[in-house]
Amino acid sequence: MHAAPSLYPADFEDFFRQIYPRLVSRAGVTIADPASIPSHVHTALLRAWQTGVREPEVILDWLGPVPPPDLSRPADLLARVRTGGYSLAELAQAPDTDLTALRQAWTTAVAGLLPPEAQAAALASPWLMPITRWLADDLSPQEDHELRHWMDQDPAHVALFDAVYEAWEASAPPPPAPAPDVTAAWEAFRAVLPRTRRRWPASVWMGATAMLLAAASIGWLWFVRPGEQYQADTLPLNLQAAAGYTFHLMPGSTLTLRGDEATLAGEATIYIRAGSSLRIRTEDIHATLGPGNCVLMARPDTARLSVSAGEATLRVHNQALPLRTGQTGVWSSRTRKLYSQP
Repeated sequence: MHAAPSLYPADFEDFFRQIYPRLVSRAGVTIADPASIPSHVHTALLRAWQTGVREPEVILDWLGPVPPPDLSRPADLLARVRTGGYSLAELAQAPDTDLTALRQAWTTAVAGLLPPEAQAAALASPWLMPITRWLADDLSPQEDHELRHWMDQDPAHVALFDAVYEAWEASAPPPPAPAPDVTAAWEAFRAVLPRTRRRWPASVWMGATAMLLAAASIGWLWFVRPGEQYQADTLPLNLQAAAGYTFHLMPGSTLTLRGDEATLAGEATIYIRAGSSLRIRTEDIHATLGPGNCVLMARPDTARLSVSAGEATLRVHNQALPLRTGQTGVWSSRTRKLYSQP
């Protein structure tokens, strides 16, 4: 008797192999065993398999916010950029992190690589920050042009640049950790997927209907009764409404639907067919969703709306943020800021 094959969309193995190294890099973890899958990376991949989401930026966003850098520890900041693969702009997205303060801390950290007798003079130069930002690939094209123009003006300027660059190169980071074994990781991931006695043909998985079938194979599919509250416990819950909405609730989430208005606590992938629209709110935000699909996440201090296809508007108090395909809107109740991410 042959073991029953795993039930998964025909394209998912190729997608897994494409996205997995990026997820591991973005997670900022060092993998002792190249075949192991970090737990939060595994969770993000499982969600992608369950919901049919294939947009890499949406899945990367599921890993959560960038861990905030410790600006008081230069070695930590250097390691985050040099070996962790983060840009200064990415680190600045962490909660309560200011880009100007981050750049200043970065400049101070790089200056610390210079010989002690050269550090004071370097820190006194207003061009030290552009040089260190160049090392971190943090300059705009215009800023890069200005730096090169400054270097052309005086050999002493070139000498400062060379001194910083040589100190940077002399303190080269240790060799990177072994690359993840994508094949072994895929086999480990596939082994924990639900089993079935027959393999679905690839055509079944095409289009929005395919996403729903993939999700329904894991949770239950319910037809929503207006005014009732639905809760996903340990498994995802799939809900379909006559008005043209399909909801894929993640475990621990609840949903109430009344007409074309819904209330969500937790997280859901939402599909809206052509000709329909939905108004949905969480504890902190209101959103208007047009035809397409998106992922809405409501946490105690953060709300995040990622539009995979279509258009939506995110509203908080008197602020409104329109979103299009591929964009994410974020509201932080701690900073009271509403902003978008590409």
